[in-house]
Amino acid sequence: DFNVTALNDINLNFESGKIYFLCGPSGSGKSTLLSLIGCLDEPTNGQILFNEQTISNKCDFINKNISFVFQDFNLFENMTVYENLCMYENDKNILKEMLNKFECQFSLNANVNYLSGGERQRLAILRSYLKDSDILLLDEPTGNLDKEISYEILKLIKKLQENKIIIVVTHDESLANFYGDEIIYLSKGEIIKTTSPK
Repeated sequence: DFNVTALNDINLNFESGKIYFLCGPSGSGKSTLLSLIGCLDEPTNGQILFNEQTISNKCDFINKNISFVFQDFNLFENMTVYENLCMYENDKNILKEMLNKFECQFSLNANVNYLSGGERQRLAILRSYLKDSDILLLDEPTGNLDKEISYEILKLIKKLQENKIIIVVTHDESLANFYGDEIIYLSKGEIIKTTSPK
């Protein structure tokens, strides 16, 4: 047996209304940190606080306060756009207005199987937006997309940032520098620097 320290001596504060990027090479601890923030993993030491309070019921906290967007979309592939969104909003007029507001070119009746990768990621992000949580966590949301589509996806995410904490894991530092309010660089489980591009 051997022990691996995924993260060491991490101390961070996140503010509502800002987009944070976690950058660093593979194995640096980015996804582990995201999982800890989202209460999917338990820290072996230290605490995770929300509004200066210890999180007592993690399942309840996730349901009320956390939305996740993953690289592989996690959509209901054989269902329509509407069926993917109606768990949080079933009024079709409201949903049509939202698709129009965020410049989505697909309809509510479109089958997810026929959407492009960029369209699927837009749908996954909009579904998380409808949940209306305080914290939006995105793990390599543009990892499977080309550069132009990646910038479009981040443009959409930027529109959602008001009153939310948005934390994005990415390998693409150019995206982070263009859209981030703060970039946190990790290496071997430690924060090596933070920058504010703006």
